[in-house]
Amino acid sequence: MAIRAILFDLDGTLIDQFDAIHRAFALTLESMGFKKPGFEEVKKAVGGASEATMIKLIGKERAKEAVQLLRPIFEKEMLTGLKVLPGALDILKK
Repeated sequence: MAIRAILFDLDGTLIDQFDAIHRAFALTLESMGFKKPGFEEVKKAVGGASEATMIKLIGKERAKEAVQLLRPIFEKEMLTGLKVLPGALDILKK
């Protein structure tokens, strides 16, 4: 059988993208008038969908609104500060 697709688990497996994730959440919340969350605060809140993270950071009331703002911000920020994890390139070459 021919290979038809290859799936990659990127963040946390092949790359570390958390600088961009933190920056996107921080920019989103600042634009909404919330205090800029710290790196560790966002890291503790992340898990599951973006809305679940927003609920942990700002509560349920404005979480959906925040996610709508987050998406385009993350698209702009997603490659900034991206780090390839040790050994990832070697695995991909093989």
